[in-house]
This record gives sequence, structure tokens and C-alpha cells, in this order.
Amino acid sequence: MECLNPFPIVFKDTYDFDFVNKHKEKFDMIFTEIEPENNTQLEKGGGTSSVSRTYTDPPHEWSEFAHFNAWIMDRANMIADVWNFDARCGLAFTESWCNVHPQHAWTSAHHHQGIAIATASYLWVPPDSGRFLLQNPYEHFKRSEPVREEYHMAAYDWIPVDVKTNDVLFFPGWLSHKTEKNINDEERYVMSCNISAMEPMRRASPKEPREVLAKRFSNKI
Repeated sequence: MECLNPFPIVFKDTYDFDFVNKHKEKFDMIFTEIEPENNTQLEKGGGTSSVSRTYTDPPHEWSEFAHFNAWIMDRANMIADVWNFDARCGLAFTESWCNVHPQHAWTSAHHHQGIAIATASYLWVPPDSGRFLLQNPYEHFKRSEPVREEYHMAAYDWIPVDVKTNDVLFFPGWLSHKTEKNINDEERYVMSCNISAMEPMRRASPKEPREVLAKRFSNKI
């Protein structure tokens, strides 16, 4: 039996960040400058986030991410077409930051309010450093179903997504998500970018029909 999902909301691609050679030193320096009172309470178990600097020194404004920005925006526009966004609403980066998770650290459940497309870029993922967890978007419908007795206690609404170094995830900002604990003694690094839909402007309709876009996705462009 084949599972059909005509309404895709989560996508994954890969990008070669070469994190250790190109970005790790700069991110580590930034993390040493984050004061405890400026660290978001979403980070647990010793995790640190640079989200407090998202309006002063966000990674998407760094020159070394210029090529990645073009790459990610190309895919964001493809997803916007699949989701039937109004083509007059341009997409733009509005925030970006990085999280580091040492052993036993994780990011707790949250969503990205008002964001059209959220992304999670796995810059460095040691073995057993934790998967990405998505909450079932149909969770409220489960309340009318005869679910297993342990359904809620076992958190079956949270679906794990395997990730590895250089994976980039795309999903709607309203989708609740979190991470598993890092049980490796090596740190995990994840960069997040928020992409927002701007005010409608006059521009051409989508470049390609949905059938072509679907084929491009299937070929993992």
C-alpha cells in the first residue's frame, strides 16, 4: 500500500556548509558573548541560542552565507508556489540565528509566529546528537479517535525526523517543533532562518506550473 500526501508541508534538501572550516570559529565566538539573561528559555539542558542577536548580527546578513541565501531562497520560492502563496507577495529573510547543544541539551517545543517558511539548517550533527521532532498538525483531530491508552503519555503526537550534517529542513512557521536531547559529548549546531511574505507587490505569476515544480522536488534539485 502506498501512502499519498497531496498536501506536503515539510521538505528536506542538503547544502555543503563545510561548517568546521568556514563557520564554526565565528559561531563559537558569538556563543561565548551570549549572556545568560539573553539566552532564550526555549534552550534547555545547557543549550545556547544567538536569537537575541537576530536583529543586530543575524547570520543571513554575513557575506559568507551569500551563496547559501540564494540557494535557500530559490527553494523557498518553489515551496511558496506549491503552497499557492500569492505570487505578488515577495519572500524575504526576517530573522536568523544559531543554536548549539552540548551533551544533554535540547530545544523545547515552540512555533514561529507569523512566519511563512521556517528553516532549520543542520550545520554539524554528531552521531546520537538528537533528531528533529514535529508535532502532528492533525493533533486536535486525534481527540475524536480511539487512540491507544498510552498515546498522550508516550507523546505519539511528536514525529521524529532523522537529520545529518548539511541537511536543511523547510516547514511552515505554525508547525510546532522541538529537538531531542543530544546524548553525544560533541556539540550539535543548528542554524534557523525565518522567511516572511512581504506586502503584495506587482510581479509576474509563478514561473512554472505545479507539475514541473513537483518533478523538480522529486529529483531533489
